[in-house]
Amino acid sequence: MQEKVIIIGGVGGSGTRVVAHLLKENGIFIGDNLNNSLDNLDWPGIPSIVKNLELTQTQKTDALRPVFNDFIKNQRISRDSLTGFNKYTVAVKVPGSFHYLPFLSNIFDNMIYIHVIRHGLDMVFSNNKNQLKNWGDRFNLMPDEGEEECYQLKYWIAANALANKDGAKFLGDRFYQVKYEDLCLNPKMKSQEILDFLKINQSSNSSSYDNISLPLSFQRYKERSLSNLDPHDIQKLASFGYTV
Repeated sequence: MQEKVIIIGGVGGSGTRVVAHLLKENGIFIGDNLNNSLDNLDWPGIPSIVKNLELTQTQKTDALRPVFNDFIKNQRISRDSLTGFNKYTVAVKVPGSFHYLPFLSNIFDNMIYIHVIRHGLDMVFSNNKNQLKNWGDRFNLMPDEGEEECYQLKYWIAANALANKDGAKFLGDRFYQVKYEDLCLNPKMKSQEILDFLKINQSSNSSSYDNISLPLSFQRYKERSLSNLDPHDIQKLASFGYTV
């Protein structure tokens, strides 16, 4: 059986932790060096390579190949030293991992990517703006002080559009997108859909989805002013299946 590499990503704060926890509770190793959000702290991402306009896609892939091969090899070694985990699968949760899809899809033939998306206006008012800071320049989004909320929405639009485009182009039916709100509102059904997509048998431990629920920050944008946001950006939410 060919081993699977599952990557979980999304704009930071989208709910990727919930999906990572779901997989872990169903016997999938997600790493042993994690932060409270279940991000894999051993992730060897090199943004400078991804954003280097002087390198071709092939050159970027060749530069990233050895570090990611070593990373996944070490994840497998850690997994195999433990008991209770599926020996044919490794999962890694890193929110900004979608920026690496064109390269990782060539490095790992058996890679599957799960993209978690959450309402763009809720994301605008999240304190998690690390991706805007680290990746905004990839979309020429470099806000001045006081413009973070406006540019956070612009980043959300550009990042999710990129993930969908590259997911379809480089992964095809190995790309899966889930709305965080749908997962919270229908945890049992959506959890089963994710596991079915990954061809993972659900653990007898049904508590893997019992604690999934809407966060207190759900629809927080309704209590905030949207006056600093670009009206055209608000209209673009509809193309991702969201309304105001």
